[in-house]
Amino acid sequence: MLPSAVQLPNLIGGVYALDHSAAAPSSVELPLIAGGIGSAASPAAGGLRPTGLTPLGCPTATGRLHQASLGPVTLGLSRARARSAFATSATSSTRGHSNLEFFCLTPNGIRVGYPAPAVLGLLPRRQRVRARGTVVLALTANRHFALDGVRAGTRLARVARRLRVGTAFHVGRNRWYLTPGAGTRGVLKVQRRVIEEVGVAEARLTRTRADGDTFFRGFS
Repeated sequence: MLPSAVQLPNLIGGVYALDHSAAAPSSVELPLIAGGIGSAASPAAGGLRPTGLTPLGCPTATGRLHQASLGPVTLGLSRARARSAFATSATSSTRGHSNLEFFCLTPNGIRVGYPAPAVLGLLPRRQRVRARGTVVLALTANRHFALDGVRAGTRLARVARRLRVGTAFHVGRNRWYLTPGAGTRGVLKVQRRVIEEVGVAEARLTRTRADGDTFFRGFS
């Protein structure tokens, strides 16, 4: 898989990380220049402890997918605090997206979404300022993480009833599914009836069918 025109200016040398995901079992992920990742906050100061590094330069996947968290990142964090949750020498890239950021983990990374203007419009006016620039979506193809025991690479038909997924939101080549929840909801990204990514999203942005459609189109 060749780098895109957006990625080309940011390519750096070094060892390349093999990416064996459900979506791309034989692709190679080229390392990108870190997108302004600041130093990790001190746990003693109320910050987030960074993850450890592998010889490839990408942190080893740790933690779990639970309620509002996916590994080191939690819904509601600011962009700066989301970056500080990952080790400082790990790479990140927006890949040309203004409201998505991709963080390198071994063997597959995590991508987080920040609300686009249309998504912010789903909130009451008094909540929009606080929500701007915060994590409202977190996804991964890394099989270290599981949504209620379900990992990337699983056929949707095997787990749809157990997860109680609703009707799909069809955006481009992807079909998105939500699982029930109060403050947060589980998310499945599906192609060709196979789950490619699992994650979490803020429930307040997906209350209605129309809200969910606006939400997922905001990250297309």
